[in-house]
Amino acid sequence: MAAEKYSIIAEELKTRILSGCYIDRFPAAVTLEAEYGVSSRTMAKVYARLKSEGLIETTPMGSFVSKEYQLPADGRVILLFINGPHELPLGEDVLYNTFRNEVKHAGFFLCLNDEHDPDYETLIKKLSPVGVAFAYSSWNPEAGMIFDKYNIPQIAMNWFGEQYNVDCVDGDWEYILDQLANQLVKRNYRKVGLQLNPERNSFISCRYQKNLSDWKKIIARYGITDYGNAWHNMMCDEPPEVIISFGEPVYKELHDFYSQRNLQLNIVNLNREIPEEKEIYWRYIGFDYRVIAVEGWKMLNMLINKQQLPERRKLIKFPSRILFNNTQE
Repeated sequence: MAAEKYSIIAEELKTRILSGCYIDRFPAAVTLEAEYGVSSRTMAKVYARLKSEGLIETTPMGSFVSKEYQLPADGRVILLFINGPHELPLGEDVLYNTFRNEVKHAGFFLCLNDEHDPDYETLIKKLSPVGVAFAYSSWNPEAGMIFDKYNIPQIAMNWFGEQYNVDCVDGDWEYILDQLANQLVKRNYRKVGLQLNPERNSFISCRYQKNLSDWKKIIARYGITDYGNAWHNMMCDEPPEVIISFGEPVYKELHDFYSQRNLQLNIVNLNREIPEEKEIYWRYIGFDYRVIAVEGWKMLNMLINKQQLPERRKLIKFPSRILFNNTQE
């Protein structure tokens, strides 16, 4: 079900607050009503949501950003850099909330940025003196070069940092994929197709090229038949028993193909749960973003304190698991 309008606006304003868009005073309701083209009733719900989450306070003098979310003047700021709008409500993002708690506990302020192509020089000056810059989920080499120019420590999480020679923490995907193949074979699944659109964005096309190379070696070792990523190869007399999805909805024509033949569509999702797919029997690999966040902060804190990292790329061997209708088999 689509989110209500007020909820969408509240999430966007929450991101603005976390990105330091408002020094202290929060815009008047009438100003935001005009910006978003909504009624005063809708905006009242937005304000109520932001107040309930402790993001803003209202006084007879107007509305203000809560002190907890105002940029500090001492420079103890960490920039959480997201390359584009956030896909999940922040309250549901385990990595974000875990990392924010670690940062807050250490006495730093976490500032969020989700612009596609911000003016990095202006961004750095706005936060100056910035404590650190940090890349989340996707890495922008242009941003990285500018942060290097200002000698700002940076860490990438959940990303192949070696492509840009940046310190990073990630899951050991070769290990995770090997466990996946092993578990599929134990369940007697040996016909597998991939669901990946490398043209969707640069994140997908960059991140998973190494995964795909590793996967082809692994399935050859386990004797798994690879149907590849071509739809006409999957929709055949003997279709794949399992389809591995890289965080995208599986296309409707594939659903229809399996349904017409009374076949069960098993999906292993390597990224995260896709809500609109819940009516389908599917499987996915577990990936603990809490661990990524904690380890990412440990590395970042060492750089802030000018300590040498024991390893520039920390790859975590997560104990992956196959789930069936959210229940471990």
